[in-house]
Formats: sequence, structure tokens, C-alpha cells
Amino acid sequence: MQWYALAAGGEPALVRMLELIEHEVTRCLRLLGVTRLSDLDRSSLCPAAPTNPPHVLSAFPLLKTADYEY
Repeated sequence: MQWYALAAGGEPALVRMLELIEHEVTRCLRLLGVTRLSDLDRSSLCPAAPTNPPHVLSAFPLLKTADYEY
């Protein structure tokens, strides 16, 4: 990502990209109720169901699911 920022706008764009990432990480930590990355543990994770089933032409055709058909 850094290369894209540098190519698009030089050093100011790189600094802005890093500021945006810092803001996003900070916001996500607050939403999880923690203040530091070291406070995260396995309880911060939860499984998510796939949004759509895999298809033979999808990017992940080798997933093993019950409803997978060729």
C-alpha cells in the first residue's frame, strides 16, 4: 500500500495513508472495548458465515462445504 500512496502523491500521501490506518485501528479497538492491541485475544473473534456459497468458477473452488456442487 505504501507504494501506491507514494506514487499517487509522494510523501504527504504516504503520511496521510498512515494516519488513516492509525485512525481505523484505533476506532476498531474502541469498538471492541480495548485500548491496546496487546489487549486483544481469541474472545475478540467470532466465526462468520459465508455471504454466498462457493462456486466452481469462484476464487476458492476447493472449499469443502455440504452445498458445493460442480
